[in-house]
Amino acid sequence: FSRTANLYKDFLSALSSVGNLFIFDTYGAREKYNYLGSAKRLSEDLKGCVYCGDVKNAKAILNSVSARFECIAILGAGNLYDEVERSL
Repeated sequence: FSRTANLYKDFLSALSSVGNLFIFDTYGAREKYNYLGSAKRLSEDLKGCVYCGDVKNAKAILNSVSARFECIAILGAGNLYDEVERSL
């Protein structure tokens, strides 16, 4: 959360031009939830972005849209990639 909060403007700048952007919950590691560095806040500030929430919700959302895309890039920390890959 602290990294996202500290680099918030950079995240907005880097992600603002991405089409079909789906954002998953922030991987907290050893940090406690902080709205200022949360994926929820980031998704609220990015136009056209879909907030997926946790991995369970993400799987359902990606399964519903995966046929429309030739390529899906999954970037994240923790076991996000493995969890999502098993569901597609």
